[in-house]
Amino acid sequence: MRLADLSIKQQTPPVSRQGADCRLNKHTPPSLPAAPRGWGLEHLIQEYRSAQAKLSQAKERYQQASGGVTERTRVLAEISEELEKVKQEMEEKGSSMSDGGEADD
Repeated sequence: MRLADLSIKQQTPPVSRQGADCRLNKHTPPSLPAAPRGWGLEHLIQEYRSAQAKLSQAKERYQQASGGVTERTRVLAEISEELEKVKQEMEEKGSSMSDGGEADD
């Protein structure tokens, strides 16, 4: 065995063969704080269901609002089209009146 091989082995932290004993590993993750009392699985399930219900309500409100926007956009397009027709009619009548008025003078 060479001297270089020994220095590498000395720098490597020992690792448990079973992987269950993390105390030997220098990179032990920090422990998580304990959950408050009453925070069992049932509590988490209830929180999850509550969050799902809120999400469902928010989605429903969004659908209603976006449907309202779609309907208003359609109505606006119809009104704009009708307004353009009226403008064209007014321009045609105005030009025919001025053409007729000049011819009569």
